[in-house]
Amino acid sequence: MNQKFRFTAEPRSALCLLSMALMLLSAAARLWYYLADPVATAMTLSQADIFLLVGLPVFSAALYPVLLALFGRRTIVPLTAPVAGFVVFFLYKALSFSSVLHTVLCSILYLAVLVFFLLTALGVLRTRIFLILLAGLPLLVHIIMDLSDYEGFFLFLPELSVLLLMASLLCLALRLRPAGKEAKP
Repeated sequence: MNQKFRFTAEPRSALCLLSMALMLLSAAARLWYYLADPVATAMTLSQADIFLLVGLPVFSAALYPVLLALFGRRTIVPLTAPVAGFVVFFLYKALSFSSVLHTVLCSILYLAVLVFFLLTALGVLRTRIFLILLAGLPLLVHIIMDLSDYEGFFLFLPELSVLLLMASLLCLALRLRPAGKEAKP
């Protein structure tokens, strides 16, 4: 009886509910920023920019809580789709960085998030520590960088959207449990 290993997440748990709420807030912050002045957005962004910087992350963030609510008790594999959407968004965003080294390092990080999420979701990796580190450490670095870049004001909406997204994934990673081993209330 070789049963396949898999992680699950109870959608009604406090961390999963927080994860879903943070993801929806991420989408709202991104929409608010880009729709606050739609004329300026249309004039400064190409159609590809609008799709990759607004549409894809908002769609992925809206899809995430739906998939977590529907499938979280059985498997987190469906969550790979929105995570892949976020990775494409982050990779596209990284192309705008002024430093080639920053672009390369962030691209490696984003691809690592996708690979480790997929390997964890499929049960190849039987630990959630990589997901916790890959979501938590960049979140911490972004908060520190934003505090220093914006002189203590890091609630710049597109960046807030990214921070909320990372915090959401960290909440999920902290809540993952091997199938059949739910924590007792």
